[in-house]
Amino acid sequence: MIAVILGFFIIREHWEHLTGRWAYLLLLLCPVMHFFGHGGHGRSNE
Repeated sequence: MIAVILGFFIIREHWEHLTGRWAYLLLLLCPVMHFFGHGGHGRSNE
Protein backbone atom coordinates (compact mmCIF):
# COMPACT_ATOMS: atom_id res chain seq x y z
CA MET A 1 0.00 0.00 0.00
CA ILE A 2 2.87 2.34 0.78
CA ALA A 3 4.40 1.64 -2.65
CA VAL A 4 1.13 2.65 -4.33
CA ILE A 5 1.00 5.91 -2.39
CA LEU A 6 4.65 6.70 -3.13
CA GLY A 7 4.15 5.83 -6.80
CA PHE A 8 1.17 8.18 -6.98
CA PHE A 9 3.10 11.10 -5.54
CA ILE A 10 6.16 10.45 -7.72
CA ILE A 11 4.03 10.32 -10.87
CA ARG A 12 2.07 13.40 -9.83
CA GLU A 13 5.20 15.46 -9.18
CA HIS A 14 7.04 14.37 -12.34
CA TRP A 15 4.11 14.14 -14.78
CA GLU A 16 5.27 17.17 -16.81
CA HIS A 17 8.67 15.59 -17.36
CA LEU A 18 7.20 12.25 -18.43
CA THR A 19 4.63 13.53 -20.91
CA GLY A 20 7.27 15.00 -23.20
CA ARG A 21 9.24 11.76 -23.32
CA TRP A 22 6.64 9.08 -24.12
CA ALA A 23 8.48 7.89 -27.25
CA TYR A 24 11.71 7.39 -25.31
CA LEU A 25 9.90 5.60 -22.49
CA LEU A 26 8.26 3.21 -24.97
CA LEU A 27 11.62 2.48 -26.61
CA LEU A 28 13.12 1.80 -23.17
CA LEU A 29 10.19 -0.41 -22.24
CA CYS A 30 10.67 -2.76 -25.23
CA PRO A 31 14.01 -4.31 -24.16
CA VAL A 32 12.89 -4.42 -20.53
CA MET A 33 9.73 -6.35 -21.47
CA HIS A 34 11.76 -8.62 -23.75
CA PHE A 35 14.21 -9.47 -20.98
CA PHE A 36 11.61 -10.17 -18.31
CA GLY A 37 9.14 -11.77 -20.72
CA HIS A 38 11.58 -14.47 -21.75
CA GLY A 39 12.98 -14.95 -18.28
CA GLY A 40 16.49 -14.70 -19.67
CA HIS A 41 18.03 -16.62 -22.54
CA GLY A 42 19.93 -19.88 -22.50
CA ARG A 43 17.46 -21.91 -20.46
CA SER A 44 15.21 -24.62 -21.80
CA ASN A 45 11.49 -24.21 -21.23
CA GLU A 46 10.67 -27.50 -19.54
